[in-house]
Amino acid sequence: MTSDSTSAHLIDKVSQYFTTCFDRSCSEFVAGVSPLGHGAVLSYPDRPNLKWSYKDYIGNEINRNNLVDYNDAVQKIYIAMKRFKESDYEAQVEGLNKKDLEKILELFETFDDSDEDDRHKRWLERIKEGFFSFGPEDVEYPESMKRAALGEMKENNKYELSKNFFNSDWKMFHDVLRDHHYFLNRRLFPEYGLCIT
Repeated sequence: MTSDSTSAHLIDKVSQYFTTCFDRSCSEFVAGVSPLGHGAVLSYPDRPNLKWSYKDYIGNEINRNNLVDYNDAVQKIYIAMKRFKESDYEAQVEGLNKKDLEKILELFETFDDSDEDDRHKRWLERIKEGFFSFGPEDVEYPESMKRAALGEMKENNKYELSKNFFNSDWKMFHDVLRDHHYFLNRRLFPEYGLCIT
């Protein structure tokens, strides 16, 4: 092993150690401030290729394999969308074909970029190339609700409030989330003897 590779190895090890410490500290902070949802496990559930673990409220270690969860979710979402198209939530519909499911899982596993925008671009490229059984498609998305509400981020990492911000879908969506959170914590949970502090 050369000194360069030894240095690189050492830097990687130190970096991994501090990333783990930071993730653990950040996770504990988020869990303490907002114990609902998956905030305490950061973006781990959002990354299809990850295998990870956490300790539940009584200290049991829970192991997760996102690929297994995503496999199940893909099939259920596909069926839900087909039923939605038929306007019948109980319709007997065929699931996703095995070949496309295998290709989706392959991409989940190999597209391991930490940046979701990069992963998204790679998916769009594969779709455009005709990777799936439905053939090549050039998929375009309308402007995101967030970008429509906030515009582009400025160089100082801040947004300039637009005049229609208060009526934007993005703000109203977050208002509803806060209302729902309030309802859960102040009305529903107390009714069943639950308290989130």
